[in-house]
Amino acid sequence: MKNKFKIATFNLWKDCGEFPSRIEKIGDYLTKLDCICFQEDYHSDSFNSSDTINKTLNMQKYTLEIRKKNRDGILSSSNLTILSKIKPSKIDKLIFDKDGEDERGALIVEIEYNEKIY
Repeated sequence: MKNKFKIATFNLWKDCGEFPSRIEKIGDYLTKLDCICFQEDYHSDSFNSSDTINKTLNMQKYTLEIRKKNRDGILSSSNLTILSKIKPSKIDKLIFDKDGEDERGALIVEIEYNEKIY
């Protein structure tokens, strides 16, 4: 359908499962979406899940880096990330228990598309 804004959210499961090979395949399945929200977007000095996915999609990227800690001996974070074909009109973030054991967050993005706000 024309003029539809297609948005989805996915939990990338940090570095669990068949990682990183499963991450390298994900972008091929998301090409018809306009905006994608990722939970547990793994980031370390040597690998970033959303960057790997975005090589296929070439969207604008917005990330909230949270939950930085050692995972299997590698310092990494488990981020919230949004990839979007349309530049957001507003971006904000909330972080709870910053730098604490239970650090959590929210990435708030407002996108205007066809005179509607998402």
